[in-house]
Amino acid sequence: MITLFRLLSDRKYHFFLSALIFCFVTEMIFTPATWGVFDFKKGIVIRDSETEHMLKSYIDPLFKVAGLKAGDEKIIIIIDPEMNAAATAGQMLIINTGFLIQSKTVWDVIGVLAHETGHIAGNHLSRREDSFHKILSPALLTGLVGTAAGLLLGGIEGGTAAALGAAQIAERSLLQYNRGQEASADQSALRYLNELHWSPRGLLNTFEELSGQELLLSNNQDPYVRTHPLTQERLDTMKRAVEKSPYKDATPPPHFEEMFRRVHVKLFAFLSPPPQVLNKYPANDQSLEARYARSIAYLKLTQTEKALKEINLLLYDFPKDPFFLEMKGQILFMAGRIQEAIPPYEQAVSLRPEDASLKMAFAQALLEDQTSKYLKKVLLILDEILTKDPDEAMAWRLKAIALGRDSKIGLAALALSEFALRAGDIKQATMQIEKALKNLPKKDPAFLRAQDIKNTLDLPSTKDKMTPD
Repeated sequence: MITLFRLLSDRKYHFFLSALIFCFVTEMIFTPATWGVFDFKKGIVIRDSETEHMLKSYIDPLFKVAGLKAGDEKIIIIIDPEMNAAATAGQMLIINTGFLIQSKTVWDVIGVLAHETGHIAGNHLSRREDSFHKILSPALLTGLVGTAAGLLLGGIEGGTAAALGAAQIAERSLLQYNRGQEASADQSALRYLNELHWSPRGLLNTFEELSGQELLLSNNQDPYVRTHPLTQERLDTMKRAVEKSPYKDATPPPHFEEMFRRVHVKLFAFLSPPPQVLNKYPANDQSLEARYARSIAYLKLTQTEKALKEINLLLYDFPKDPFFLEMKGQILFMAGRIQEAIPPYEQAVSLRPEDASLKMAFAQALLEDQTSKYLKKVLLILDEILTKDPDEAMAWRLKAIALGRDSKIGLAALALSEFALRAGDIKQATMQIEKALKNLPKKDPAFLRAQDIKNTLDLPSTKDKMTPD
């Protein structure tokens, strides 16, 4: 199931290179959106098991040859039509849906992922932070002095000009440093791809697609160009490297190609108006991609029987495909046919028992049953998820709902506090932890956990960190 999160504060790559403020932040704060399928606005973070599976299938081999631990990556997929991808601290990869939809081949996607892996393996992120401090401190001092002098001599306009002059100095230094890192990541990507016998042509395709954009005004540039400075020298170097590669004409593994086509059409179908999807994939097109796209278009049009017909045809051909089963569950779930939705979700989970996204979709479907007969099962599923990844925020939210329905007020409040902490909502976390402490027995291990959270929340540095409105 594609689930949504509202992006409240997107502070991935803000360069406040104007006036007196200079900073670089890679933190994102999420709170849950409504569970609707159709609120696909820019800046929404989605969880989709199939898309994540595809990306992990490409990333894990890259991590292995880069000397990183495969499986430790965190993937964040953001609804944004612009082509961009980035690596941040904590081996997190941020992928725009626009990047996946605009990429024309598997190698295009893999080439960019190899480049971002190069940034992670080269520890560029922590080095970049250190470099920013070194560059920005003198720039900030220059800006302060220049602004003061400018205000005295030339009023507001003079002060602004001086500050912007300092910003331009800092920007040039930062871009120069970035270009060095970009070249290093390029070389690492080429090495990884050659070791895997994968074609580097996709990375060159991306470069050529974006070439020439550095001449555009920044607000007209593709974000990938702004965050990954592209020069003619880089492009020429990449061309020479591709020509030398013995794997330049390699074909991707068949299952890689199939995954790419399916995810490509899935995202297109969810993010495009249904008439556009149905026009592109008419009823006489019986390809896998066309049937998949139509099932999603009909889902969005709330034409449940038509959506089920398309997905059932796919399941007739691929009865043990977990993602088609998940889609059938989602179609029935969105139609309010909860009891019918549960079996396909359960079967999907049985085929991919380690898949946290599938498990959460299954748990949510079970929770929609208004009786209490599934509560123990829901809690078991969510505890399995949280044991492996305690930072899975939505699992904490669902656990809080299940515990609340089971009249376990103290434990529900503790779970809500855990969720609020991971959503960046310190005010809500504090309120819920106080409620938990009032309702939990002091000898209960959960009380000790609540006390630990309260002690953390009482720290001055934590109190100052509030979620933006």
